[in-house]
Amino acid sequence: MLPSESIQPIVLVGGKSRRFGRDKLQEPLEGGLLVEKSIRALREVFGPCVALVGHCDPRIARLGDKVIPDLHAGRGPAGGILGALDFVSADGPIPWSVFVLPGDLPNIRSELIRAIVLKGTQVPGAAAVLARTSRGPEPCIGIYRQACKQTLTKAIPEGESRTRPLRDLLRLLVTETVHCTDNEALTANHPSDLARSPTRKRE
Repeated sequence: MLPSESIQPIVLVGGKSRRFGRDKLQEPLEGGLLVEKSIRALREVFGPCVALVGHCDPRIARLGDKVIPDLHAGRGPAGGILGALDFVSADGPIPWSVFVLPGDLPNIRSELIRAIVLKGTQVPGAAAVLARTSRGPEPCIGIYRQACKQTLTKAIPEGESRTRPLRDLLRLLVTETVHCTDNEALTANHPSDLARSPTRKRE
């Protein structure tokens, strides 16, 4: 935990799994479900305080330690992160940040989360501290601070149904990164992606 801020760990669970073809968060993995991989990794660092953000099956909602209301439902990851930052608020002597993970990371490890938190202690002025792969910064793996809220709001303009991709907004933020492998940041967009995970439960 950063001495200069408090961090609420969150898992984004509001996706529609359209490309996967079924609710991928409920896919079996390591004797549990895919979504539990992100939940467990965050608990190993922050303890039993992981919040889920987004509309999901009630069986998924029960796996988290609490649920943060999705104040911007249907507006993608940017809406989920912005809603979580609004929920934890910036009031009080210590500002709250969020550490975000998507619920579809079969290969995520707590070591990466710890490395990002450590980097955060070294760059308290960065609006976001994210994982970086060969593709560049991973917008759904890392810390977002209250300074991000104005930029995130640009992703979900009022009165418009279209949401700007979160990755496109990163250039507007002061962002620091921590290297990770492409495999660790792999998201399970298709069933074949889970076959690439060494922790895939064998049937």
